[in-house]
Amino acid sequence: GPYIVIAPQVAIPHARPEDGVNKLSMTLMSFKQPISFSKDGKKQVRLVIVLAAIDSMSHLKALKQLTMLLSEEKRTKQLIEAEDLASMQELIDQFSQV
Repeated sequence: GPYIVIAPQVAIPHARPEDGVNKLSMTLMSFKQPISFSKDGKKQVRLVIVLAAIDSMSHLKALKQLTMLLSEEKRTKQLIEAEDLASMQELIDQFSQV
């Protein structure tokens, strides 16, 4: 499908080069109220990370960093519950140089 729910409350919609991607990018969106990613309402998401890849390899480092960031439920919860951009950026920066 056009999205992937990779963990409770976390989804990674993605686009490929043939879908019009011109450069590697990621966008993070956090929602106070969950969004349903399934007809039955079981996949509720509050953190959406959009990935746009220009090829099959260039995004792998970004995915590794993202995986490390989200590997602990505590950090995922911190991102979801962050009240401001600075708090989110501080947490993300810890993993963007890995």
